[in-house]
Amino acid sequence: MKQVAVIFVLVALAFGGGITYEKENSAWKTKESDYYRQTYLQKQGGTTLVPGANSYDLRSFDGGKNWYAVEQTKESGMKILGPADKIYPGLLEHLYAFETLVKYVELNGPATLSGSRAKTDKAILDAAGLTVQDKKKENKK
Repeated sequence: MKQVAVIFVLVALAFGGGITYEKENSAWKTKESDYYRQTYLQKQGGTTLVPGANSYDLRSFDGGKNWYAVEQTKESGMKILGPADKIYPGLLEHLYAFETLVKYVELNGPATLSGSRAKTDKAILDAAGLTVQDKKKENKK
């Protein structure tokens, strides 16, 4: 009977230690994952609004402070072409302006270009490289 109790206690301790280890390991993995997600950033896509940026792949290795244009290679996996603003002039400004537009619309609803928001709506659309034309004025021409 004593042996069963000792075995039970040992199993319970081992199980409890395993749970503690797993919690610590999981917390470390989460912390490590968060660090990589916040530090090693990527922007990929294409746009015709910025000349030469029909297809781009940008990486930041310092949380978005510096961005680099990269291309995938068969030999090493990735080749850094240079600073993003040198390779694709105007692209980062365009991407930041577009992110501002998305946040603005999420917060305020669609751009209406009327009422008290008209000037702000137009300025944010212009900054993102989008041109707004008045159909009424165009139809009169």
